[in-house]
Amino acid sequence: MRWWFHGPHRFAGREPGEWFWFGLLQTVIGVALLVALVALVVWLVRRTARTTPRATSRARAILDERYARGELTREQYLEIRRDLEGTG
Repeated sequence: MRWWFHGPHRFAGREPGEWFWFGLLQTVIGVALLVALVALVVWLVRRTARTTPRATSRARAILDERYARGELTREQYLEIRRDLEGTG
């Protein structure tokens, strides 16, 4: 091994045990940042996923009410419902 690896000034005034705490702190911070990043991604995905069905379900509720009041024929109702659901 090289002389600088085992030399007397290897730790520059610190004991080897003190470096353990720096490594542990770095690990804890890294894990905390990783958990925060994963939580942010999960939150964004859930938020995005919730937005679309709410708008669709609200539109579907209005459509159902209009059909129940007799404002739409069966054909109109089915056509609009297919459009809302994205099928057909």
